[in-house]
Amino acid sequence: RLDWVQVRMRGRRGVALVDWEISLGLRGWCWFGSVEVVATAKTDLQEGATLDGIGHYMTYGLCENAETRAKENLLPIGIAEGCVLKRSIPKDQALTYDDVNPVFSPRAQVLVQAAKDLAEAGNELPFPSNYYRSGHISKYGAKALSARLSLLAKNYADAKAYSEEVLNGPFSFSANVTDVFNKLNDPELIWSYPSDTDGPPVTTFLPGQGKYHPFIRLAEMYLIKAEAMIYGGQFKDARNPLLIVAARRGVVVPEFDTQQTALDALYEISRIETYREGRRYANLVRWSIAGEVLPRYREHNNILPIPYQEIAKLPGLIQNPGYN
Repeated sequence: RLDWVQVRMRGRRGVALVDWEISLGLRGWCWFGSVEVVATAKTDLQEGATLDGIGHYMTYGLCENAETRAKENLLPIGIAEGCVLKRSIPKDQALTYDDVNPVFSPRAQVLVQAAKDLAEAGNELPFPSNYYRSGHISKYGAKALSARLSLLAKNYADAKAYSEEVLNGPFSFSANVTDVFNKLNDPELIWSYPSDTDGPPVTTFLPGQGKYHPFIRLAEMYLIKAEAMIYGGQFKDARNPLLIVAARRGVVVPEFDTQQTALDALYEISRIETYREGRRYANLVRWSIAGEVLPRYREHNNILPIPYQEIAKLPGLIQNPGYN
C-alpha cells in the first residue's frame, strides 16, 4: 500500500512517500518503533491539539532526527520516519482505533494526491547548494520524485516534462562513473544521504566504503525521459537520452525500428546503470516483466508484507494478501 505523507523537519515543511508497494522502489525500513507512537496518537489527539515528537529517519536516512508536528488536519495515523499523514479530524471528538484509516484508499486516488503534493513541494522547497547531499530533499529532488511517480502512474507526458526540468537543472556527470558514490560533492547527486548518518544497515562489509547513498541521481532522469518517450509514442527519439547514459558504460545502442527494440535497449541499459541500487525489482514490476525474469515472482509480491513483529505488537494490523 502507498501512504503519502507531509513532513515537518527542523522547522521546514517537506514531503515523503512511505511506500509499501515496491513499484516505487523505496525501502520499508520505517516500521520499527513507529507503531507504538501511532497507537498513542490515535487515541490522544483531538481537534486543535498538537503533537510534538522526535522521529528517526530510516528510509535512506532523510535526516538524522526530525521534529514532527500534527495539528488541525495533520493526524499521526501513520508516523514513520518522523512523518504524519494528512487526515481530517472530527471536531471535539476523541479518536479510537476504529476511527482511523478504516479502509485503504484506491491506488489511483493515492497517486493523484501524491502527484498534487509533490507538485506543491516542488514549487515551495528551496535549493541550497548542499541540500541534496545532506539527506534533505530539495526542489529538484521533489521534481525528480514527480518524474518517477508520473512514470508509475503512466502519465508519460508529465514524466518527460519533470525529468527534463531536472535535466535542465544544475546537475552533470563526473568523468569517473564511480564518483557519484565516493565524492563528497558529486554533481550528479539529486538526492542522497551520507552513508554514516546512523551507522550502516548491515554488519559485514567487503573492502570499500562509499561516502554517499544516492537516492536519486542524474542518470535516472535520462532513463525516465527515455521510458516516457518510448511508451508515449516517441520510441525512435528515445534513443538520444539512452545514448547519454550508455556512452558512460561503453554500451552500444542500436537504432530503434520498433517500440519493442527500444524497450529491450531500455531494459538492458537500466539493468547495467542501476545495478545494486535497489531499483531493479521496481523496474521489472513497472515494465510487467517481473514474471519473466524472476521465477518465484507472484503478483501479490507487488505489495510488501507487513513485518511479523509489528503485527505481534499491534494485532489490529492485517497482513497484506498473499503473505499469510
